[in-house]
Amino acid sequence: WLVLPYINWPTTTEMSISLETTLPTDAELLACHETGRCTQTLQSIDERLHHFRLTDLEPNEKYFYIVKATDFRGNVIESPRLSFRTAPEEEDSFTFIAIGDTQSQAEVVKRVSDVAYSHRPNLVVHAGDLVTTGSNKSHWTKHFFPAMQPLIGRVPFMPVLGNHEQDAKHYYDYMVLPEPERYYSFTFGNAEFFMIDGNRSLAEQSEQLNWLQNALSKSKAKWKFAVLHQ
Repeated sequence: WLVLPYINWPTTTEMSISLETTLPTDAELLACHETGRCTQTLQSIDERLHHFRLTDLEPNEKYFYIVKATDFRGNVIESPRLSFRTAPEEEDSFTFIAIGDTQSQAEVVKRVSDVAYSHRPNLVVHAGDLVTTGSNKSHWTKHFFPAMQPLIGRVPFMPVLGNHEQDAKHYYDYMVLPEPERYYSFTFGNAEFFMIDGNRSLAEQSEQLNWLQNALSKSKAKWKFAVLHQ
């Protein structure tokens, strides 16, 4: 593994699981309901970075998953048995962790993420500056992703861009997010999160402000959270 499995973009019926291997591999993901009923097997062929989108799940239910990856020589690696819980229904409450500025001191980030995981939250939101230099791949593979495990392998996380990401391609390659990705909103239980790019304009008539005003006007969530890096 270059990047162990991690989770993005939760809904009541869907979940994205991603991983990266050091060599091109064929990867297979098996997902099973906690009752033991296995619901889906997904495959991704001849890639290093694999993205899987599980669908037709049930709201607020626990699922287990395993990923196997096979290289061109037939060597097989297998993840531990991991788990996640789908998003609750719109009227339901939940717990979430807010974290940000994980761009340095990986050993400190690891301690913080372990404490966060000990609370068994339903969701993690990240307020930007995931890494020190977004264009430096090693900052992702050797710092951010290892330091955030096992939290993000079992709890879906949703980030916003910080200035340290530099709007780099690695961010968009690694993250699976609602369009247009650089800013977006998503609902989770009785809340809606408005994920704002603090590096882009929020001036009157700007694209992002127009989007935000429209998204807020349509929101029916009991709780509304704005997440941005500044």
